[in-house]
Amino acid sequence: MLNWSIEQNEHPVAIRIPCNGVISDRRTIDTNYSNLNKFKVEIKGENVAIIALGDFYQLGENVIEELKNKIGLNATLINPQYFMGQIILK
Repeated sequence: MLNWSIEQNEHPVAIRIPCNGVISDRRTIDTNYSNLNKFKVEIKGENVAIIALGDFYQLGENVIEELKNKIGLNATLINPQYFMGQIILK
């Protein structure tokens, strides 16, 4: 995102630094920022959606796993990627 924010001149950009440090995870890095202000559904579930922004993403993954293991609920995990936006389905 840093490279994109330097190269483009159409949009203002703010990059948050995680207060919990940078945590590596299994997701691939998405470098296509053409869908600005769109939320990304990381895990498609039913009836319940967890919106996990920024530092709360890993917590959201844990909540999804706990709901599945403890009560058998398959929840949706949404990664907003932006503070405001619309949901896009994979």
